[in-house]
Amino acid sequence: MPSVPETPLCLLCGRRTVLLYRSNVPNGAPIESSELACTSPHLSVHDDIFTCHRCGLARAEPPGGVAEIEESYRDVHDNLYRASEPERREDFQRAIEGIERHPFVSPGSLLEIGSSVGLFLDEATKRGWKATGIEPSRWASAQAAAMGLTVFNGMLDEFEAESESFDVVASWDVWEHVQDPLDSLKRVHGLLKPGGLLALTTVNMGGFMARIMRGRWPWFLRMHLHYFTRKSLAEMVRRRLRRSRDVDTIENAPARLHSGAGTQHTRAARRPCPQSGGLGRLARPPCPHQPWRYPSHRSAKAQKERVKFSVFTPL
Repeated sequence: MPSVPETPLCLLCGRRTVLLYRSNVPNGAPIESSELACTSPHLSVHDDIFTCHRCGLARAEPPGGVAEIEESYRDVHDNLYRASEPERREDFQRAIEGIERHPFVSPGSLLEIGSSVGLFLDEATKRGWKATGIEPSRWASAQAAAMGLTVFNGMLDEFEAESESFDVVASWDVWEHVQDPLDSLKRVHGLLKPGGLLALTTVNMGGFMARIMRGRWPWFLRMHLHYFTRKSLAEMVRRRLRRSRDVDTIENAPARLHSGAGTQHTRAARRPCPQSGGLGRLARPPCPHQPWRYPSHRSAKAQKERVKFSVFTPL
């Protein structure tokens, strides 16, 4: 009998994963640059997805390897991104207001990982923050620079800064794209000042819609390399932010939406004091055959199907 190939190990707990959903990519085609854009219409298209039954962390296995995908981000253009700029800015305003509601947080130094064209950085700057971004796309970095914003064009592991130099590190819908989120989280911890805050969002594979739609869940995208549940995300934060104490999960925190949907986590890690608030929303995923449209958080469906949450971990 032919030997069964071994499944990859879980990045978080080291156990052998199991195949959850087989790839539905036609003929194993290589990933296209359009599939890496924030407004990509290629929903529910994914490579093999493996999951760990112990911690709940899931991962994709692209046939060309994850390093190839990360490198391809440098060439991404997303001309549709600005079509929804007013709505995005409104969401980013709510996000920065949510950050500022935390005890002992006031405008200081802020780093955004995956800053795109700089809309969040611009909103933070308007409120008095000294904001810096990290963005791999050359096109998006140039867009941000044209607005007078400070953005490093590259990856997190290429970014050079003094240790403990930021009061806040924010990343909206980034961690599902990262090749090694544990290593990246360790790097972020080194950049945060004592008392600093980490705020992030990511897709929630343990959410209601993900469980119902299974392999047809819209946020199975080829650019997503990891998928988190509350349990796996909390464990990842505890594992790398070793000065963490309690973890407090609170529903419906502010955050931007990814390509028009909100089956996400919102999470923050803090040195020190866990509290949060805000509004969450979910909208119906856009049809690949229709023009991309940013959803309104005011819609009745958006308010009914809220599935985001926030976690604040004192460090």
